[in-house]
Order: sequence, then structure tokens, then C-alpha cells
Amino acid sequence: MLAQLLAPARFARCLGSSVPYRGPQSAWAFLRQFSGGHSEGQPSQQQLRQTGSTHQAHRQQRQNGIAKASPSRLQHGPLRRGKERPRSPLVEGIRSLSDQGRWGDVARTLNDAKAPTDSELRAVLKTVAYKYQPSLATTALKRLQGMVALTAQDFERTIMAHMNHPSGALKLLNEMEKAKDSKHAGDSRGGSERALEWLQLMEDTGHMPEGKHFTAAMGVCTAEGNSVNALKIFQQMRDQGQRPNIISWNALVNAIGSTGQVDQMMAMYREMRASRQQPDNITMNTMLACAGAAGRGSIAQDIWKEMHTLQLEPDVRSYNALINCYATAMEPEKAEAVLAEICQSATVRPNVFTFNSIVKAYNEVQRLDDAEQVISRMRAAGVQPGLQTWNGIIHAADAAGDVKRADRLYSDALLSGTIKPYRPWHSASIMKQVSGTIPPKGTLMDLHLLNPGTGRAAIRHELHERQKDARRRKLPLYIIAGHGGGLLVAAVSDTLKSQGILFVLQPGVVYRFFS
Repeated sequence: MLAQLLAPARFARCLGSSVPYRGPQSAWAFLRQFSGGHSEGQPSQQQLRQTGSTHQAHRQQRQNGIAKASPSRLQHGPLRRGKERPRSPLVEGIRSLSDQGRWGDVARTLNDAKAPTDSELRAVLKTVAYKYQPSLATTALKRLQGMVALTAQDFERTIMAHMNHPSGALKLLNEMEKAKDSKHAGDSRGGSERALEWLQLMEDTGHMPEGKHFTAAMGVCTAEGNSVNALKIFQQMRDQGQRPNIISWNALVNAIGSTGQVDQMMAMYREMRASRQQPDNITMNTMLACAGAAGRGSIAQDIWKEMHTLQLEPDVRSYNALINCYATAMEPEKAEAVLAEICQSATVRPNVFTFNSIVKAYNEVQRLDDAEQVISRMRAAGVQPGLQTWNGIIHAADAAGDVKRADRLYSDALLSGTIKPYRPWHSASIMKQVSGTIPPKGTLMDLHLLNPGTGRAAIRHELHERQKDARRRKLPLYIIAGHGGGLLVAAVSDTLKSQGILFVLQPGVVYRFFS
């Protein structure tokens, strides 16, 4: 039955951008080791270092040809292996430099690497993580982030490299919490609970948490959307006799306001003022952004007035937050008035986020002609439209049923190089994580950063190009649609159905199809 489906029909299968890591050890197990504490059956820091030294010694013995084969190997003979993977010069070079402790050369080699694959970067990340090199691990993670969706294992290895840097580890836990496809690997607790335990473990092992640690932990709560634990951490800091500084207050205000609790946020702001702590621009900008996102326009205006009363000069973030507030309230005229004020300022210049909010204001009321004109105004001001700009306006056109406009805007974004849906074929190794084998060579599209409307436009564009190019039409098409709550996967599936293309849907997304 399946063979009959594959042979004559155009076939597609949707595949997620990554497979969440489900290894035997959770992120919190790593954190317990790094903070100095370890439960029964888990290795301590010293044991980890000894193990690393033992592995390095064994590796050196093998290189010198003096390592002995294990009894089982002698008894059963050599292991049978399939075709061995070709060794990567990049990975082998970095491993060699790492063994020699030449970290400067490792950094240069990693920075100079041209178009490394995700597999190579993960191998490099593993190497430097087990050598406890935080900056190198972070560099590898950031480069990897620009190519594929990060997994929990990627974060865990980077956290491992930060075992002697508590602040860095907490910041990574914060980023891990934000990466929805990567968190809670083998751990049902949220990041804020792990952050609370992290602080307790620091205290239990004689490392009294400082203000920066409490602040980083509150950042994890913000990413998780847990204001209750943020308040607990803030109170814990006070109970230890530490006076919160402006950075800590700002973290707490953000943790509360970002959950939509604007009234409680304002109450905490008043408490901050009562403690004689003066707010700064970050405080006011945070409150403006939270009030605007919650659609509390009147409170946002009060904050704006308070800012002037305190003689705090609004910066571009302040203006952007106010414009976004009016965009959310579907008041484009007021948003335009704020933009006009920016243009008259001698110290502030609009940026891409400013114009994105103006586009959003028009999209909200379906004034697509005005929204499209903002693109031209951006370019005239020397500001190039970003991915968020194109995502917003293309999706708005698609939602309004204006397919021709959506497709035209997508072509413009593609031509400008802002949207880059095509990936080199060697990146297809990501599909091996799901199917176990790399499928036949074809065209690989990565749409996981696009929203449903823009994703549909991308599929229509590719199908149109295939109609014009016979050679391209014969190649299989692979589409990475990611997870994203299933909305993008559904959009891609619907578009393929509308074109009469048969496909098999699996956790995530699109496998090959032939025209």
C-alpha cells in the first residue's frame, strides 16, 4: 500500500526542526554537579576531572600504539562496524589543540571555520564542554543557534562548561527556559524551581549567593513566566540582608509585568520608590513595554508622564514601547504621532523595531496599503526591514485573504536576503536524527523561523519555481517546519493539500515529494 502511494504520487512528509533530547541525565543533574553538590550515584567535580584525565590518558595510549585491547575484545574479536563516517578536519584539529591546552588557537580555529555543519559544531561543543571552557562552549552554541533549533543536550553541555561560573550557568538556564523545544529534558520541574534549588545548593556548599546570582535567577523566572518564584527569590535576597539594587528591582518588575500583572507591577514600583531606590530608563521602559503588551494604554501614558517628571530622557526603546502600546490598542494614528516626535528629536533615531510597531499598528486594523508603505519609508530612512517586519506584514496579507500581496511581499523579502529558507544539503543530517538515515539528495527548506502565513507563501513560491524548472521539479523537496505549537506544520500541510500533493505527517513535518 505504501509502495503504491510513493511510486506514482507526489509525496511529502513533515519533519520537526529538532528532536528534544531525552538522555539519562537531566539539566538539573548537571547543575547539581556544577554547584559543588552531588547526589548518591552521581560523580563529583573531582571525579569528573579524574574521569576526563583517564579518558585523555587512554586516548594518548591509543595514539602511541600501546593501549591494550580489552578482554572482551580479545575474546570476541574486532567489532563489526558499518561504513565509518569521514573524519572532520575541523573537529580533529580542535580536539588536538584542546589536548594541548592551546585555547587561543582553538578560539581562532572555531571563529575562522567556514560553513561548519551542525554535526561538526556539536562535536566541537562536546569537546570544549568536557574541558570546562565556557567562552568557547558559548561561541559554539551561538553558531549552532544560527543554524538549527537548539536541543536540551546543547544547553546542558554548555552549562557543564560553566561549572565554575555560577552567573553564566544561570544565564544559560534562562536561555534554555526561553527555548521551548529544549527545556525540561528529563525534568518535570520548571526552570524557576531549578533556579531556586541552585541558589540553595550554592548556600549549602558555602558559596553565599550574591545580588547578581539572585538577579540571574529572577531572569529565569521571567523566561518561564513565574512571578511567584521571582517574588520568593527577591524576598530571599532581602532575608539574607542584601539590599536590592536597581538591577534587581528591574528584574522583579519585569518578572511581574511580563505575566500581564500590570497592577501588581505598579504596586512593586511604588514599593521601590518608597525604599528610596531611584528608577532608571530600564525601569520605565520595562513598565511601558509590559503595560503596552497588556493593552493598558492609560497606565502606559501615566508611566510616560512619570518618566518626564523624573527628568529621564526617553530613548529609542522608550518610544518603541509607547508605539507598540498604541499598535496593540489598534490606534495607528497615535503610533504615527510618536514616530513623528522621534523624527523631530535631535538625539533619537528610529530603528527597525520602531517601524515594526508601526507596521503592526496598520496590520491590526487591516490597512495593508499603509503597512506596505511603511516598508518604503523604512528603506528611505536607511533602515532595512527585518525578519519580524516581513513575517508580520506577509502573515497579515495572508490572513486577509490577499494571497497575491502575500506572495509579492515574500518575493521581495527573499530577494532582499532577509528571509533565507534554503539550506545547503549537508544540513540534512538533522533528518537522520528522526529517520536514522539521510534521505536522497534534494532541496532542503527550513521554515521553522517563519509564521504560518509566511510559511504558506514560501511553499507557494517553491512550487511555482518548480513548475518553471524541470530539473528542480525532479528533485525531492524536504521542508523543516519545526514545532511552533503545530500552527506552521498545519499551514504547510494545508498548502500541500491545496496543490494536490500527498504527504505523510509525522511529529513535526515535511519529507520528500516529487513533482
